[in-house]
Parts: sequence; C-alpha cells; structure tokens
Amino acid sequence: MAHKLPPSEIVSGPAARRKAAPGSKGFFTTRQLADALGMSESSVKRWANEGRIGVVRTVGGHRRITFDAALKFVRESGLCLVKPAILGLDHYTVPRRGSAATDEVAAELYAALARGDSGAARELILGEFYSGRTIADIADGPVRSALADIGCAWTRNEEEGIFQEHRAMDICFDVFRRLRSLLDPPAEPRAIAIGCAPNRDVYALPTLVASIVLLERGYMAINLGAVTPLRILRRAAEEHRPRLLWIAMNSLDEDNPADPLVTEIKRLGELAKSWNGRIALGGRAVPAPFLTAEWRSVRRLETMRELGDYAESLLPLPE
Repeated sequence: MAHKLPPSEIVSGPAARRKAAPGSKGFFTTRQLADALGMSESSVKRWANEGRIGVVRTVGGHRRITFDAALKFVRESGLCLVKPAILGLDHYTVPRRGSAATDEVAAELYAALARGDSGAARELILGEFYSGRTIADIADGPVRSALADIGCAWTRNEEEGIFQEHRAMDICFDVFRRLRSLLDPPAEPRAIAIGCAPNRDVYALPTLVASIVLLERGYMAINLGAVTPLRILRRAAEEHRPRLLWIAMNSLDEDNPADPLVTEIKRLGELAKSWNGRIALGGRAVPAPFLTAEWRSVRRLETMRELGDYAESLLPLPE
C-alpha cells in the first residue's frame, strides 16, 4: 500500500534533483524516473501499479518515488539509467563489464577516495551495485583495489597515508552501510550467521561487508562490529546457534602462536560443531595455525566471494 505524504514533503522540478541526491530525502515523479530510464511514463506507472516500484502518494493522490526505491528497481529490473543526472547521479556511468572495466572503476574510485570526494566514491560504488554486481564482487574488485592503492601512501608519507586511509575507510563504511539498508532481509532466512572483528581489531569495514555478503546469500546476518571480545561472540552463538560464525581479523599479531585468540577460536569451533555450525576466518591477521589448512570446523577464506560460496555450501538444498 502506498504511503501518504504531507505537501511539505513533496518536491518536484529542479529542487527534486537537488534534494534527491544519494542519502537525501527527496522524491521523484514518475516522469522523472521515466526520463532517467529512457522509457515511457506509462511504463513506469504500470510498474508502480504492479508493485515493482515502491511509491508514496501525495495528499492529492500523485505518485512519488524515493531515490532508494528508484535505484532498487533499476537493479532488480536490469535496466540502465540513460540520464542518471536526473536522479542526481552526476558520477554514475553506464555499467561496464570485463576486467578492464573493473580496473577503470577501481582507478576512478581510488582517485575519488584519495581526494576525499565522498560523493563521487559513493556514486561509483552505488553504480556498480545498481548495475547488478554482487556485494562480494564490488568488495573484492574495485573497492579492494582502490583501498590497497590508498594504503601504499603510507610508504611515501606516513602521516598523509594514515589520514588518507582512515578517511577512505570511513567513506567506504558509510557507502556499504547504505547498501545494507537497501537490501531487503529475507522473509524466511535460510540460516543465521553472526560475526565480528575481535578484541583489538578496529577495522569495522570488513565485518560489515561480510554481513552484507551473507545477507545476499539468504542468511540472517548479525554483525557485532569491531573490537568485540570473542567471549561476546561465543555468548551470541550459544543463544542463536548459527550455521556460520565469521571473524574478520586485520590488526592482530598473526605471528604469535601463543595468542589467546587462537585458543578462543578453537574452543569456539568446538562449540559450533556441537550444532553443526562452522567458523569462517578472513583478513590479513588470521593467526598462523589457521593459515595452512582447515582446522576441524574452522575455515580460512581470502575473499568475500569465497565467504559467500562457503556460506552457500553450508545451506540445505532446496526441497
């Protein structure tokens, strides 16, 4: 059912474009969305009537479409925006395919992150998402490449490198948090997954991205965030008995076999095994004992794609 909006919330014409940029509360008319898609307005109205496009209604009964609803429809329908500027997407480009295209997007994203242009970075990542790429492919591709290049700034100037990396991570975190809000949770989750970045690990982006990758695979994904003691993860696991636990490890001493985290992870693996659960470890600081081979119910994974595929393999086959 469409929601009613007070007249003060309705914006059309040039003001709609200004207010409806990513992250705003603007609304578009069916004509604006039709023009952005290069389609007829009657088609957009028909899709709205069929429930394929979420709309709200003015007090006069006119349809209005939010930015998120418009781009969600673009992604799900497989259509392309031929005039993205109508929706306020000045940095959006027609979807590009192939490794060369991925490199091009990564280069553009690096440039945006390096200069702190959050708007351009947001639109590049959102553009990849709305062109149909999975969260795992976006994270493993242009985002990983761009952040790796940002990290190289440390070798040239440590203070400048720290500044650029922290700013870039913050920008990406905001974009992926936005992406998570755009994905509808499964009406009937196929399984539960819980994860975090442990103890002294302050990197919040990898564990957030992991939760979205699992959400795309049909899991109810509970992200406990960064700097979470594993005893908290253990407590959550005992309560929910998840099929999968993930631990993102990026700022720990991976060369210390006596690290108590190794013992904690092994104990957590034994606990999860009691209900046929599994643990996925990822990140540059995975402890050495887990690097060479699977340790019983603990699996080390190197990419978000591997995480998604592994999570998929743990699910029961559809009946």
